Amino acid sequence: MIETTPILEKMHGDKEDMMNYESVNRWITQQIRRSASYLTRNNYLRILIRYCKWYGKDPDEIIDDRMEDLKSDDKRIQSRHEERLMKYFQELDEDVSRNTAITHFNSVKSFYMGNYAPLNIREPKRWTTFTDKVPTLCEFRKMVEVAESPMQKALLLFSAQSGQRGNIISSLRYGMLEDTIEGRTEVPATIHIPGGIENFKGKMINKNRKDYYFGSS
Repeated sequence: MIETTPILEKMHGDKEDMMNYESVNRWITQQIRRSASYLTRNNYLRILIRYCKWYGKDPDEIIDDRMEDLKSDDKRIQSRHEERLMKYFQELDEDVSRNTAITHFNSVKSFYMGNYAPLNIREPKRWTTFTDKVPTLCEFRKMVEVAESPMQKALLLFSAQSGQRGNIISSLRYGMLEDTIEGRTEVPATIHIPGGIENFKGKMINKNRKDYYFGSS
């Protein structure tokens, strides 16, 4: 558990109190130049408050820490804030959506940038999540009936028999199916889906990000 300093206790999540810090004023002034949105400003402050409480120091102290680290000749010390932000992101990624965690990551990163102490760290990779609607048997039969080509019917039937979503099926590569196609495996065969499978746009589409297998007959 983070030990709360007296300064952090004063914050109490109050966004207006944050404007008393020189580092926050400098940062927000730069952000307002890009976006005059009051809601955007408040969102930045809310995110920074959360990061400060996680870090255990107020905004000015965080920037002072960063500036001090950059003076070191030790690369491990120089990169401590990059490591902290990545750890913070990883913890957030377990509690909120991936996109929300990345929004927090980029907001905190911009705080460092706005105080002339930029972090040498790239944005974590984004991916798309999907909510599946399972059709009823009647709906599925109608889909097969109105399919415009034998290929469409085959894809529909393959999806129904394998239990795989369309975006997984369309992302399969020959190498994943080669043994099955060439008859080198027993029937029914199992097909390996890697946790990091990507669609043709390069977006990760495996919902659980874990390797799994499914049967194919």
